[in-house]
Amino acid sequence: MGKNKVAKGGSKLRGVLVLIVIVVALFFTIGGGGNKTERLPKSDLPQQSLIRFGTLLDWTVNDLVSPKVIVIKTKITSNLTNKMTIRQNFYNVQGVAKSGEYNDYDIQYWAVADLTNGRESKVISFDVPSDVMKQLANDRILPGDLEKYVNNFWVLPSLK
Repeated sequence: MGKNKVAKGGSKLRGVLVLIVIVVALFFTIGGGGNKTERLPKSDLPQQSLIRFGTLLDWTVNDLVSPKVIVIKTKITSNLTNKMTIRQNFYNVQGVAKSGEYNDYDIQYWAVADLTNGRESKVISFDVPSDVMKQLANDRILPGDLEKYVNNFWVLPSLK
């Protein structure tokens, strides 16, 4: 009689384990696990390789205005400190400048991030004139000093 109880208990346990495995598999299949889905996979935009921190969400070139403009939108994550979170964006612009392909353009850069309340929000934006891009490419301006040379600098108040 003891063997039957163990056998029945073992099959119940096996059934519960199978159910748990199915639930976990469904959870990951429908996107319940891991990171949130990004708007655009990194591979969709060839310029992603120029962005050192975060994901490139949009790269819009406007050759019809003078000076020519590229609007760059990225999605970043917070860094160890607020200052580092801000500076990673300057390094992103340096990556674009170092490529040498876009230094005749003014850059309008902005980044979004997921906030603690779960919403995505703009956290930083600034404009980089083409002459500053050229100096950044030639290391005459370093990323840590870029804030002094950009226009329309804006940062989310909680990062100040």
